[in-house]
Amino acid sequence: MRWRISIVAALALFAAAACDADLPTMAEDEAQVSAPGFKVVQNDKVDWVWPPVLNTCTGEYMTIEGRMHIVVKQTYDSNGGMHFKGQWQTMGMKATTPSGMVCQVNGPHHDNFNARPNENDPFSWPQTYTQTVQWLWICPGPHNDGKAFYKFHVTVDANGQAHAFAETLRSECLEPGAIPI
Repeated sequence: MRWRISIVAALALFAAAACDADLPTMAEDEAQVSAPGFKVVQNDKVDWVWPPVLNTCTGEYMTIEGRMHIVVKQTYDSNGGMHFKGQWQTMGMKATTPSGMVCQVNGPHHDNFNARPNENDPFSWPQTYTQTVQWLWICPGPHNDGKAFYKFHVTVDANGQAHAFAETLRSECLEPGAIPI
């Protein structure tokens, strides 16, 4: 399966969709952008709406929305490799259910992407991509609070073949008063 374009495109769309303002101009000279040690850091707060997420404690889907704090760092190494690291903090976002329940949602979301250029084909870089999401939702009423953990990882070779793929999703309800710190 050829993951290379989809991973790069997904990252680009995700980063572009997250911004409520124009992205900063990084550099006019492409050689400067890919020079070793070149670094771009973005620190912003944006309005965000997640697709519906299942609250496994109530059986209802929650729409999570609010202001999200985003920090993104992109660097290049001396071999032309690109390294992208992002953290998306959902602290203080609210989730609403079709029945009208309003919950608070907290937790970090991390993205890590690494790629090395292939001289024969600049679009077939060996790549690794890992995404980790941790959520804690706090809802009114007993037995409605919960937490979830999601992790996705893929390693792609220079031919676009995935050699390592892993996906994990865990979710559990919390007893009243048992909110983890």
